[in-house]
Amino acid sequence: MRLSKAFPLKDWFGESFSKTTLEFFVDVLNILNQTDFTSVYARSGDPDQDNNSYNRSLGDFSSTVYYKDATLINALTFRSDQYDRFGNRLYTPQSDFNNDGQVTQIEKYQSYLSYVRTAQARRAANYQAPRQVFFGFMLRF
Repeated sequence: MRLSKAFPLKDWFGESFSKTTLEFFVDVLNILNQTDFTSVYARSGDPDQDNNSYNRSLGDFSSTVYYKDATLINALTFRSDQYDRFGNRLYTPQSDFNNDGQVTQIEKYQSYLSYVRTAQARRAANYQAPRQVFFGFMLRF
């Protein structure tokens, strides 16, 4: 939808602006804010889930606890399964929901579920664009 109002500049500034107009407008796209899907995943026929990558369970995640720091008190913190192939610790503070310096299997799964919620919130490519409003003006001469 477009609403516009044009003002002939000759009314304000005289005949030297004979055909010049100043037009203000408002454009509204998807005025009813419909959120129908426009495409679906081929595998599932669903716009949200592809029935493969988002269907993981707690058992799919390693039971190895990732520790924040290597300490002499706990020999497990020095094991090779605490590091990736570049020597970086696998512990991530974003996955440590209870802030105890350890990422357990349950916290890995909770982190995955958080990732899925974020990924599904960005599924905009499968849905219509939300309502958008644009304001502007044009000078015609």
